[in-house]
Amino acid sequence: MTDRVIDEELQAMKDDLADLRRDLKALLRATRTESSSRLHDLGDRLRGFTEEGAARLRHGVDHARGYGRVASEQAHKTVADHPLVTMLTAVGVGMALGRLVGRRR
Repeated sequence: MTDRVIDEELQAMKDDLADLRRDLKALLRATRTESSSRLHDLGDRLRGFTEEGAARLRHGVDHARGYGRVASEQAHKTVADHPLVTMLTAVGVGMALGRLVGRRR
């Protein structure tokens, strides 16, 4: 799963929450002016949005966890397959960061 897909899922969830807010406002206005039948219909619609939003959120979290798990497994495999290169890279990055931090003092 790419960052773009995760961003799209999050945007969809944000859109669903915006719809939920609009429906809540409509529900509050309806309590003042509409009959109990209209209120019941809006409540059902609101429950549907809430359940759908929660399901999409769970789906997005599951995808993010899966993506993190795959990335972690790939990192572990790379380190296990190339321990010397990994060690040298870590030393090089550490030295570079040390020089950068040392220059700022």
